[in-house]
Amino acid sequence: MIRFKIFTFLFLIAGGILSISAQEQDLIVLKNGKVIEAKIIEVVPSVIRYKHIKDLNGRMRGIHLSDVICINYSDDTYEFFTEFNENEQTYLNKFIKKERNRLFKLEKKESIQLHKYLEKESKLLEKEQILFSKLKEKEENKKKKLEEKEHIRLVKLEEKERIRLAKLEEKENEKLAIGINTNAGDAIPIGNLNPGSLSFNADFIKCNFYSFINLSVPYKPWGFGFLGIFNYLWNSKIGDFYLGGGLGFTYQDDPFFTFGANVGYRYVTSFGMYLGAGAYIGGKYYKDFKLDIRPILGVGYVF
Repeated sequence: MIRFKIFTFLFLIAGGILSISAQEQDLIVLKNGKVIEAKIIEVVPSVIRYKHIKDLNGRMRGIHLSDVICINYSDDTYEFFTEFNENEQTYLNKFIKKERNRLFKLEKKESIQLHKYLEKESKLLEKEQILFSKLKEKEENKKKKLEEKEHIRLVKLEEKERIRLAKLEEKENEKLAIGINTNAGDAIPIGNLNPGSLSFNADFIKCNFYSFINLSVPYKPWGFGFLGIFNYLWNSKIGDFYLGGGLGFTYQDDPFFTFGANVGYRYVTSFGMYLGAGAYIGGKYYKDFKLDIRPILGVGYVF
């Protein structure tokens, strides 16, 4: 009976020790063979008050001392609640010491195995990181190539569009533009140089060539005349400058021919209306040569 009692106790102790985890805890060994992992709060004459190790913030529990063999505290000390004689106590101490040495070796072996496992996992992780870095680099290179390809495509598209617009502009410039204007400056009399006349122009513009035909009606004395002007046009951001020459005929008492140089400036708005200023300076000839000066102050419209 005594040997059965001792071996039963040893089995319970061994089972309790084997269940010890790395976390600090107290073990309550019961007579029914169960082991409670706990944190002892207090031991009173008839009850042990404790909290379960997995529910330290939970409620406090209790168990009667009559159901308990012993408590194995976290500092590896024991408190027995079942009486043993001296021989049984010595045998139990030796067994516990031997069992703890065995568990220490087992723990050491598990620690080495864990170290090897972690080392192996570390190497695998390192390989995975290298593989991930290579994949990331490959994806970045692929993305960079796609961006470069897209950039080249956009540049080509922009260049193609620029060329198309340039061709459209060139084609537009090559079209013949027609306009009309009235020259208020021709109505200003300048002595014998310009008696004053009512003056209208028909404009013809193509590329950088600007020509117009002037029809005039002198009124002191009355007459009629026409003048053909041929100019070269320079475009700028502030307007168009032109320079050229002309040849014409006027009948006013006597017929005479006129020829001279023409210079001026004009500004065309976005809706086609334009303002112009300049001068025609030349000579007129019938029986003798006379100076011919005609101011240009025009208001017109380009279709």
